[in-house]
Amino acid sequence: MMPTILEIESKLQQSQSLNFKKYNISILRNITIEGLSDYLQYLGLDHHVKCNVAFNDFDNTFVDAVEGNADLLNVDTDCVIVAHFLDKMSWDLARNFTSLSEDQQQSEIDRIKFFFQEVVQGIKKQTSAHILFFSIGSPRNPAFGSIDFQTSNGQTQCIKVLNECLKDISKEFNSVSIIDIDRIIRCLGENSFYDDRFWHIGQAPYSKSALYEVAKSAYDFIRPTLGLNKKCLVLDCDNTLWGGIIGEDGLSGIAIGRTYPGSAFYEFQQEIINLYNRGIILALCSKNNSDDVWEVFQKHPDMLLREKHIAAAEINWADKATNIRNLARKLNIGVDSFVFMDDSDFEINLIKSSIPEVHCIQVDKNRPETHLQKLTECRLFDVNSFSNEDMQRGKMYKANASREKLKSSSSSLNDYYAMLEMNVSILICDEISLPRVAQQTQKTNQFNLTTKRYTEENINFFINSSDHDVITLQLDDKFGSSGIVGTAILSYEDDSALIDSLLLSCRVLGRGVEHVFINEIMRWAKSLGKAKIKGSYIRTPKNSQVENFYGNVGFTEVSESSDESSKSYIFDLHNKISDNPKYFANVKVSMR
Repeated sequence: MMPTILEIESKLQQSQSLNFKKYNISILRNITIEGLSDYLQYLGLDHHVKCNVAFNDFDNTFVDAVEGNADLLNVDTDCVIVAHFLDKMSWDLARNFTSLSEDQQQSEIDRIKFFFQEVVQGIKKQTSAHILFFSIGSPRNPAFGSIDFQTSNGQTQCIKVLNECLKDISKEFNSVSIIDIDRIIRCLGENSFYDDRFWHIGQAPYSKSALYEVAKSAYDFIRPTLGLNKKCLVLDCDNTLWGGIIGEDGLSGIAIGRTYPGSAFYEFQQEIINLYNRGIILALCSKNNSDDVWEVFQKHPDMLLREKHIAAAEINWADKATNIRNLARKLNIGVDSFVFMDDSDFEINLIKSSIPEVHCIQVDKNRPETHLQKLTECRLFDVNSFSNEDMQRGKMYKANASREKLKSSSSSLNDYYAMLEMNVSILICDEISLPRVAQQTQKTNQFNLTTKRYTEENINFFINSSDHDVITLQLDDKFGSSGIVGTAILSYEDDSALIDSLLLSCRVLGRGVEHVFINEIMRWAKSLGKAKIKGSYIRTPKNSQVENFYGNVGFTEVSESSDESSKSYIFDLHNKISDNPKYFANVKVSMR
């Protein structure tokens, strides 16, 4: 629900004492859109950031981008929003379309394409900030009426061409994303999205509701860069995944299928599988008899979800707060990575009060047709890029169950590690692995020595810099590939190498991979003729487990901040570098 002005002012006032990270957003526009600032600041507080929002002079975007504007576009800028309205960019394409010849149409299209390209290139010369472009909304009153949509050179097709240009730019340039204006219009309806009165009074075409939804859409892209998107969907079963109670209604009595009354659950499960295919981890948390639940997964003919989709489950009669914490331990991820769906007031309120980091969605067992909408509306699983590792993540976490089974039957940890038959590949990051590396810096929290968040644009800069190296670690074992699970970013100066970032996926913690990684990083720095390597630890609420990592692997602590929030370390590369653990089947290093 959209907040009132009083609610916004109250929340912003209360936030003054909070020590949140500053996040700088610059808005380049050709319309009056100042009201967007309040909503960006308001929603920023939910993401633990204090937004500073600045606007360029009205309709001065091309000059600011191409000639430069150091006040808006600089190293401190985190995000640039480009908000341009077609009526202001080209009156002829927006309102005078029927009078244009095909050559005139093409001339205007080419002019706007040129504008888009030049603006993006100009912004990128001044800042590495994430750029969010408004798409161009479909015509409200298509120039050729009811046949415009099917006309090859109609206004609808023209605007489609312009939006395709924006899509091409987003593919060409790292860290350029598109806010889909038509999606917001579909959500609100045209009459609620536009404000014709204020368009004529002050060149302000969008309603307050529209601006609020635009701000929410902006955070769909901002959230992943802050490492705040969710990783795991935790599901109740009875009256959530299917209608009815399996323990009472039996396999034939629950509602799930292609026709009413089970069709809503069937569609809901299809969307859950879509999330699984996007790399979202699925888990169950149900008060039930375990055999009854798994019988549904195994035997019900209309059940879309199957055991293979479920990475972990807690099906018992214990309280769900305890079970969700158990799931976090099993999956080795934080509870703040969870979205929990349940139909029970009691269970939802228990989790909200006991584990407030978990995002809760309560579904209505009497209106199962709303389950799907509630899941899709949360939008907390959105990411800015999609990698091969994302597609395989569900299978990777499922494979962990096999590893745990092997571990429980092993006589010692070293025997277990040896039986895993682990193979490590350490490589220099290339364009193919770039999206995954950027994603890792944005999402990894536990084993992350500095927790610096980087965009694809940032990583691309490091890759092409002679003063930096971006190194990746891939891991596989007898149960399958874990993909790229480690990233290190090194910078070089004189006789020193500095570890800017060192991180590992939580999926592989506790297998000694971190020791292989740091050893090979040190050997690489030494091979480049460096005499010493430096590292630092910057404390966050989630990375306490690596506070002493550098000390434990032979680095010497050289300084600590007065508030103990950071430490600096150094290692003399003339000293012996430790051998890798012998239980690894193979360690392959291909750095050039």
